[in-house]
Formats: sequence, structure tokens, C-alpha cells
Amino acid sequence: MTHHFVRRLASVLLTLFICAPTTQTWAKDRASSERARLIARAARSVVTIISSDSMDPYGPLTHKGSCSGILLDGQGHVAPVLQGIADLHNIEIILHDGSMWNGTFLGKDPVTGVALVELKAPDDVRSALSPVS
Repeated sequence: MTHHFVRRLASVLLTLFICAPTTQTWAKDRASSERARLIARAARSVVTIISSDSMDPYGPLTHKGSCSGILLDGQGHVAPVLQGIADLHNIEIILHDGSMWNGTFLGKDPVTGVALVELKAPDDVRSALSPVS
């Protein structure tokens, strides 16, 4: 019985010695891939907002402000940082896919420094949005 126990123990230790680094690497890779998946999912809800100082579509536009924002829902509501919106009349929103759409200023909270902007895009674009969840 003792001889069998020693052989079994040696087998278990050898298995742990060989497999432990692989198991640890697998756990790290799994955690890394989970983080990568979460980051990729969250990145789709981040937009860039650019505002300029001219309402004339044919006149020269002077860049005044830009910031990032978060898509809040499938209706196209975006929460950007208030300081990034230089002109409340000429707002453009760039989605994660690079498409650019007009935006409309809806309101602000000066205490928190957050604004609310609505994406003006066709229904098919809005239905494909990936709001933060």
C-alpha cells in the first residue's frame, strides 16, 4: 500500500509541476480576453464630439472644441463633457465606425459638467448604435 501511495503522489506532483504553469497561463489569457472583450464592447459606445463657431454651412469653420461622449441609449442621446462643447449650435458627432452626424444640444448640468446631446441620424443608424450597458 505504501508503494502505491508513493507512486500516486509522484504522479500527482509531476502532473502539477507540468500543468500548473499551463493552468496559470490559461487563467491569465482568459482574464485578458475577458478584459479585451469588455473594452471592445465599451469602445463602441464612445463617440467624439466636435463643435465649431460658425452656423453658416458655406462659411469657414473654425474648430473651437472637441471631447468624447458616451451613447446613453438607442435613441442617440449622448453625454459629453460640457467644456468640450464650444458652440451649442454647430455640433458634429463621430461614431466608433467613423461616420459623422449632426447633433443637437438638449441641456447641461453645470454642477457635474455634463451635457446632453442628441444624435441626428436616420433610424437605421440609430438602431445599430451600441449604448453603454
